[in-house]
Amino acid sequence: MKRADSASCLLPPRYSINGDSSPRSETDEEQRSVTMITTTRLPHYSTERFYMLSEIGEHSFSIQCMEELNESIFRESSYVILYILCGPEYEDNIFHFVESILIPNTRKLHDVIIQERKKDVSNSPCSTGTSPRAGHGINKEMDCTNIYLVIDKIYSRRCHNRSDEAKVDDETYSKESYHASQVKIVEELARSVAKSKVLRSLAQGISIGVTSERKAAPACETLLSAVLFSSAKRRRLIKYNQHRRKNQPNNNLKTQSGEVVPQSCGSTKSFISILTLGPNDLLGIPVEDEVEDLHAVQDIIQSVTRAEWNGNGDAISFAKRAQSAWKKFNNCFDIDDEFIVSNQGLKEEPWVIFMVLAFWVVVIGIGIFFLNKN
Repeated sequence: MKRADSASCLLPPRYSINGDSSPRSETDEEQRSVTMITTTRLPHYSTERFYMLSEIGEHSFSIQCMEELNESIFRESSYVILYILCGPEYEDNIFHFVESILIPNTRKLHDVIIQERKKDVSNSPCSTGTSPRAGHGINKEMDCTNIYLVIDKIYSRRCHNRSDEAKVDDETYSKESYHASQVKIVEELARSVAKSKVLRSLAQGISIGVTSERKAAPACETLLSAVLFSSAKRRRLIKYNQHRRKNQPNNNLKTQSGEVVPQSCGSTKSFISILTLGPNDLLGIPVEDEVEDLHAVQDIIQSVTRAEWNGNGDAISFAKRAQSAWKKFNNCFDIDDEFIVSNQGLKEEPWVIFMVLAFWVVVIGIGIFFLNKN
């Protein structure tokens, strides 16, 4: 399966690369599971990093690092994108990166979410052992988490910064050809993640941005797209609920099915939390003895490689599931856009009539004034 701007392949479930040499059990679910690796070239310019970070901070549920993690955020939302910065030190050993960085941190994050969820259930007043938020911000299944992996791989530019004494062919070591070689490495990384029994079961997909420009962050743009998904719909829904409550008995707003929308429906932030390994990972790779400049850059080569399995889709599909959880948590799941627009139109219709009448009164008044003057 190929595209004009990407390199794709379908992979069946295989052996794990994390030390498990035994084949996976041939269940029906695993037989239906496939992996799709897709690489997409991005424009030759980057988005300003500080703009992306401000928008991500404004629309994400929270931004935290593993070193200073506040586990209480998982009581309301367990949708987490784990962002990892992969520097040139892992350029020659992708398997070591998977074994030493991806698997331990993903497993640690999964365990933290499960442990915090159990605390929430134990503190619940319900005798059935079900959290008040069950089925809303978090899944009903206690052993299921919503984790998506995003990696920015910044490779070194030693190929086109070589000295004049290096006797190599310019075409072979051009920026394009070297980026193509790095894309192959990234696709192999995506395949390794998809083959890992641990990562395949704990994560719902992975997106890897690759570029040689340290100031660029192609994977951060994936974060931005995920947290911005349906942000306008969330704002419309909150505004609509606030407007409707003013004219309802006891400030109770009911959905189409007759259920009362509680006052908790008030946050327009996405249900996706961004988690990094270090506190400054979103700022990129620092350079010693150099003033940091994180403005947008041009004439760069960058791409994003995505791995999808078990029908989970990409980061946007992950954001869609988080949006559904947001609507469930706020008991607004069955209030669609058409319902909001139609009700807003009914409320705004008297004002439109009033403005039209006022306009014609002013016009007629001005006409009478000039007629009497003449």
